[in-house]
Amino acid sequence: MSNPFFFVKLMLRSLQDFLDHVSADAGRELDEIEKHNQDGMYLEFEDYEAALDPPFIRLEIASRAVLYELVALVETELQMFAYSPWLYSPKYKGPKSIIELNRIDEESLSKVKMVSDLRFNDIVALIEGYYRINLNSLPKWKKVLEMRNMVNSFKHCQGFQDS
Repeated sequence: MSNPFFFVKLMLRSLQDFLDHVSADAGRELDEIEKHNQDGMYLEFEDYEAALDPPFIRLEIASRAVLYELVALVETELQMFAYSPWLYSPKYKGPKSIIELNRIDEESLSKVKMVSDLRFNDIVALIEGYYRINLNSLPKWKKVLEMRNMVNSFKHCQGFQDS
């Protein structure tokens, strides 16, 4: 029996492994920096503080990368759930596949629409209408939206979110 969420589980394990490796590496480096500090190798506090920056920055970058990948994974899965409703929806005009094209060339191929072209809210509306489900009622859905807002705030506002 095939597992429909095999890819999701694989990706989640890979992200966990990546974050574990970055964290362990940063932990070893921080331990070494602390040992140097206790041995008096940093004459000024600013030197100690500067030595701490690289491992903390790597942790921050890794955390953001994992967050970005988690959001991309969720959005990809939602697009897959929205594919059938989108394909049969009269609201979204085609062409939705190359079969609908009169000719196949660069210009006509660029006109083929994809479910991934839709805005997030349109994908959510398609899923909710087709499957008769309210995603807001799902456990952790609010966390998904928070993660998505965090990622977008990093992409567009250096991490600052509108209140």
